[in-house]
Amino acid sequence: MDLSIEWLDKTGGLSQARELYSLVFEDDERFTSYFFEQEAVRENTRILGGFADGRLVSMLFLREKTLSCKGKAMSGCYIYGVATAPKYRCKGYMGRLMETALEYIKSRRFELVYLVPTEENYYKKFGFVTVREKSFLPIGKPDGQARKAVRLTAGEDGLIAEAAGFCIRTESLRDEVVILKDISYLRHRLLQAQAENAGIYKVSDDSGSICAVVVTGTGEGDEVYVSQVVCREKKMRSAYAWDVINAFPQVRPFLRVYPIMLLEGGAYLKVDINDEV
Repeated sequence: MDLSIEWLDKTGGLSQARELYSLVFEDDERFTSYFFEQEAVRENTRILGGFADGRLVSMLFLREKTLSCKGKAMSGCYIYGVATAPKYRCKGYMGRLMETALEYIKSRRFELVYLVPTEENYYKKFGFVTVREKSFLPIGKPDGQARKAVRLTAGEDGLIAEAAGFCIRTESLRDEVVILKDISYLRHRLLQAQAENAGIYKVSDDSGSICAVVVTGTGEGDEVYVSQVVCREKKMRSAYAWDVINAFPQVRPFLRVYPIMLLEGGAYLKVDINDEV
């Protein structure tokens, strides 16, 4: 059975992509709607599709991202939404899509290519190396006075800009590769958080000065976990996470760390990417 590989035209191909996505993944309708109405249509997203029998049977998404290390911008590419309809699996279709995608990535000379896999062994043959394992780390409750935690909402441009500025200044001092958390990123991440029943929080001291930005996300089921804590002192991460946990009881006291695989050329880099879309 022959496979035709092409980039999807978003004006007409998203309906097929959404149908395949719903068939393969277990995300609820709220998140799926967000994903295709907000994320898939973005200019920095491309969808590579494999067609057989006149229909889309296999696909993957590429998202161009701006990364940062010690304040220096880096070009990144995130591979995600890798899916093949059950009837068409074990035919080598996804392997052909991955090869096509990697040829495109090579031509664009991205500085870092990464993915968050469900099955790590599959991607090793394409040159990906695991640099961080999946884990749920308990957040020890610290002693000391709690600070004020405020949940950001879409449209609060002043608070979003304040949080973005804090993240950029703070993470520019680190020697790890991170997602550049500018205003545009935080706006889209807020929309994702709302679709996941999660959130982004600003933690402030008594003077009103921002101390940390805490990001949460859902894990298996509807449970909400801390996924990122941006702050100046790493030893304070648990304390700032607990400021959010105390104020918003739906957040469980665990740090959810996603597995990360990098294309082999970038495997020597230290990464702190904890981002799904």
